[in-house]
Amino acid sequence: MSLSSELVSIIFAGVLLEKLGTRASLMTCFLFSAIGGVAMVTYGLNNTDTIAFPIIFLICRFGVGGINVLYTACNARIFDVESSATAFGMAALFARMSLSGAPLVATLNQPTPMYVFLATTALAAGISYFVKVHPKLERKTAKPT
Repeated sequence: MSLSSELVSIIFAGVLLEKLGTRASLMTCFLFSAIGGVAMVTYGLNNTDTIAFPIIFLICRFGVGGINVLYTACNARIFDVESSATAFGMAALFARMSLSGAPLVATLNQPTPMYVFLATTALAAGISYFVKVHPKLERKTAKPT
């Protein structure tokens, strides 16, 4: 089910990117993750034996799966060709450095890991609001006449 959710989010993220553009698609996927995180903290962790828990988990995975696709696709819209590989490598470096702490966070008592998830999701959503797209690289959707 988790892979099915990610597959749908990959398709959804591509459609979002073409219809809404870079900034709005990033923020939408982060919003899905944040909604899932809030639902997990407020309801899911107290009701792990109900059907709601896996559904909430899939909502979180949906947003994260979309972000993974947008991370790659939006790189070409934010940076020019000369800077694109460097930016992609630097982002991968910082992602791996921050993910090295994930096993430590996972061992903490609940709901602390979900609070960390929510904090990083909110921080990334806030940062994505300030993404400046390269003017020549953002594709404009055709307006109906």
